Amino acid sequence: MKSLLQYSALFMFVSALLQACSPVMYSNVGQNVPLLKEKGDVFLQGGISGSDGEESASGGGFQFAYAISDHWQINSSFYALGNQEISDPDDWRGTGNYFEIGGGFYSTSENKKWVYEITGGLGFSSIKNKLGGVSRDHIDVGHFKPYLQPAVGVSLKNFEFAFSPRIAYNTFTKKEYEIFDPSLSSEVQTFFDQQGDFLILEPGFTLRGGIKNVKVQIQLVLSSFSEDKRFVNDTFSSFGLAFSIPSNKVN
Repeated sequence: MKSLLQYSALFMFVSALLQACSPVMYSNVGQNVPLLKEKGDVFLQGGISGSDGEESASGGGFQFAYAISDHWQINSSFYALGNQEISDPDDWRGTGNYFEIGGGFYSTSENKKWVYEITGGLGFSSIKNKLGGVSRDHIDVGHFKPYLQPAVGVSLKNFEFAFSPRIAYNTFTKKEYEIFDPSLSSEVQTFFDQQGDFLILEPGFTLRGGIKNVKVQIQLVLSSFSEDKRFVNDTFSSFGLAFSIPSNKVN
């Protein structure tokens, strides 16, 4: 457990320091896997986040989930990432945010040590890229991302682990750019021409450890977006605190 925490912290630190020199048009984000057990349970999680691929970005995120019955839940997540702090003023800078809202079914084994979920929802994101200096070069994209997320996890007093192979359908809702470099402009247009609406698989791995109701959470999410990874951040990781508030503490 200690080595995993050290690796995650190192990854986030390195991601924040890496320089970025190209725009990003797609980035995967975290997944909400609360592992609720009964009606009235509440899950809260927040921490630092990072995405990596052709470039890197860092930021933070927040997750919420609530069990409205013994088998149904609602949930929501928000992430904000960027690569503003780079040394070369003429490099590309990017900022992005992602919001999703969803819900679904959950169930547990008789001893409540195994939790099964199948949730779905709608995701919305915006990514803005701008070339530094006095240039007017920019690329603004938007995404609409319905998803279906099955998950299976083991939930013990001091340890939780879950696997969540999310399937999503991405649609670009915005494709606006002005680029004076003919070569880069051609690459961007080719990207948009080749990447229309598409199905995407994003497997997630969530690990939590700590005391009964407060745990450190580490999450890794991969993406099957494309083979060449151009303009894409396909690896997401986060490190934060997760709070599980059981129903008897809420009522």
